[in-house]
Amino acid sequence: MSSIVKSAIFSIFLVVILWGCSSSTDPMNEASAIMQFTPDNVDVSVGSETIVTLEFSELTVPVFGLSLQIAYDSTYVSFSDTLNIESGDFLGNGALTFTLISDTTIYLTITRIQGQESVGGTGVICTLPFTGRAAGNSTIELPVGSVHLFDSAGDEIDVSGLESGPLVVTVR
Repeated sequence: MSSIVKSAIFSIFLVVILWGCSSSTDPMNEASAIMQFTPDNVDVSVGSETIVTLEFSELTVPVFGLSLQIAYDSTYVSFSDTLNIESGDFLGNGALTFTLISDTTIYLTITRIQGQESVGGTGVICTLPFTGRAAGNSTIELPVGSVHLFDSAGDEIDVSGLESGPLVVTVR
């Protein structure tokens, strides 16, 4: 399946699940939080797998779902398997997870199920398996503008107060 078709399917999932009838941004609905990878530095051998955790700390506005991109250098690491992305405790049991993988980017959408309450605070968003591919350093990061948070009405939450930092994987 071509990457254009995969991108189109992913976009349709995002629209259906998160936007509903309206997608306006409420300026009073601004999130402040830290979204971080843990650990922030990791060593791995060529051919070995490491598990990376993506977490929220101190999210001030409750969210119902999120959509984001995770960029990495596929020269040095590979993303192991879309089936091994595990949704963490932050969005709770039964959260719906959609992924699309390209050579250097993971497109990830996680949402709670209709009828559940939005959540805020601190917790694990997901865990991601990466495998060392060749000796060198790969930075895993959330590209600027790639994080989108949504409330239970499907309205996007302003994330201008969101802080994030990269993870460096050293492959030996």
